[in-house]
Amino acid sequence: PPPNSAPIQTVADPAAETPTDAAATTDETTLTADASATTTDVTYTIQPGDTLNSIAQQYGITVTELIAANTLVNPNTIFPGQQIVIPNQTPPTPVPTAIPDAPAETAPQTQVVEAGGNLLRDGSFEGAYSGRGSYDFNIPAEWDIQVIRGGAEWQNLTPTAFPHQAWVIRDGAQSLNMNKGFATYSVYLLQRVAVPEGATLNGQVWGWYHTCDAGSQNCSNASNPVIRVGIAPDGGTDPNAANVVWGGNVSPQGSWGLAGTTAQAEGGVVTMFIYAAQDTPRAINELYLDDASLVASS
Repeated sequence: PPPNSAPIQTVADPAAETPTDAAATTDETTLTADASATTTDVTYTIQPGDTLNSIAQQYGITVTELIAANTLVNPNTIFPGQQIVIPNQTPPTPVPTAIPDAPAETAPQTQVVEAGGNLLRDGSFEGAYSGRGSYDFNIPAEWDIQVIRGGAEWQNLTPTAFPHQAWVIRDGAQSLNMNKGFATYSVYLLQRVAVPEGATLNGQVWGWYHTCDAGSQNCSNASNPVIRVGIAPDGGTDPNAANVVWGGNVSPQGSWGLAGTTAQAEGGVVTMFIYAAQDTPRAINELYLDDASLVASS
């Protein structure tokens, strides 16, 4: 069963928005194709090193047109061997690979994930953070978060969250810290991810709890602090859905511990969840997360 079925509030990134192409002008003297000619869609296979921007330039279309012609849930991730549709091509004359004097298209660079690579965006929690409704509640901008509400006065409160840049770091320059003294919090970090269709996926995250009585002299798992990883194989965002594959609870006190799970994608999109919660309050109630990953094993 799901780890917690209490009411959930999704806290979105207020800065998130759909990227759009910058306006571009075209030198009409470079357009030699007959406007009345019949156009068709062609299929293109992604090659290592490709980006949506380079493919769009190669076929003389915009990134926006390329995204619109394909059901790309995450246009920031494509894979070698993946097939996409190139719209509005005029056979048999190929469209010029570049239009002279046209300004470069403003678009996010598309990442090609090599076999065995991390499919998560900012799995290391090293990227930009954004506030989620409060000045002291900041999580990595590439992730969403759901906060469980309700219970006793001390139960299921919104934690403080921020990029931690001190000694509790597993790798890189920072980890994600969440904390709430004399209270508990129950949250789901989540990210929808484009994956190879039908792939077997291994999701994991490293965590470190620091839960202690006042004065930090008595630190233990008395409050039952847990971390757990789940994967929704259909890309759903309800952590209580019956098809979410959850791994076991881990309670790493005072050292790094690994939580993980394995699931098979039902299509080309999955959602990875990181669940964290405690049963009872402690004076010090801190959690550090670092180095999350989602890897296709086949």
